[in-house]
Amino acid sequence: MLLFTSLILSGAAFIAALFLLIRLDHARRMSDYQCNLAINLHARQMSAILKSAPILPGIARPGLVASVTTTRHRLGTVGMAVESMLLQTVRPESVNLYLSNDIDIGLLPESLIRLQDMGLNIHFVPDVGPHTKLIYALERYSNHHVITFDDDFYAPPNSLETLLRTAEQAPHAIVGNWVRQLRIGRDGKVRTAKEGRLMTPKTQVREIDAPSRPLRMGYDFFAYGTGGILYPPGCMDARVFDIATFRALCPTEDDVWFKAMSLLRDTPVAATNLGHSPKHHSLSGSQASALRHDNYCGSVQKASSQIAAVFEHFDLVDRIAHLNRQQYP
Repeated sequence: MLLFTSLILSGAAFIAALFLLIRLDHARRMSDYQCNLAINLHARQMSAILKSAPILPGIARPGLVASVTTTRHRLGTVGMAVESMLLQTVRPESVNLYLSNDIDIGLLPESLIRLQDMGLNIHFVPDVGPHTKLIYALERYSNHHVITFDDDFYAPPNSLETLLRTAEQAPHAIVGNWVRQLRIGRDGKVRTAKEGRLMTPKTQVREIDAPSRPLRMGYDFFAYGTGGILYPPGCMDARVFDIATFRALCPTEDDVWFKAMSLLRDTPVAATNLGHSPKHHSLSGSQASALRHDNYCGSVQKASSQIAAVFEHFDLVDRIAHLNRQQYP
């Protein structure tokens, strides 16, 4: 009887705990939703202000350019992502949007066209997939610092300033606002970047008296395009322009390719202290078509197979182990 009663109590406790977890998850999702609504409302308000009074705040940094690409499905939302670059406390001297040359110029919305008077350059180029966001900028602006950003992301106004501040501490490193430490399995193979430990804060909430964090940098750090990445001049191997190879190994994982090319150049990655949740900054209407749906869904995850292919092709697991034993430049 006592055993039966204890089993009933254990079952009731389990159900109560499960119910609590469901409620907490629902509360978290609602909080994320409200944050995203607030950020998108702010984006629309700033867009309206910029349209009526096209005066840019912040200071333009010479030698700094921003680069992005998009698809025809996101032409209606990429303008706000570009605006978030123009509204930075420290902004680039130009923002470069690389579009496939099979997109008719007549498809570009007025909201995008007008930004050309505020520092946006629109380039029509052969489409090489998501790698388009950086490949052409690396070639055109080889002596500049290039910052890439995502076309579905509304960047906080201190995003670039935060990247640059960290770059001052690590001038030879690639710097990211959303960085994970790659995890190597017991089988000696690299896991997807999503499985790695987050090295950047995931919230902008700060205690006013919180001490600053020491610089975090590593050759096994992986910077996501989400939130912005700063690439200093000469940080990648010349093979970065090998279109045939990256189309064969990682056609939809551009960040994996750029990580590989930086490792071949012995370039580490540094993580900033910006602190942001990408889901909060996702632009409304931009997720109907997204690479992550294809890369991380289904029985065969393309993200996993592509990073494995690239790392095996260039023997990068052993290279990371070797580089991490060396002193950072």
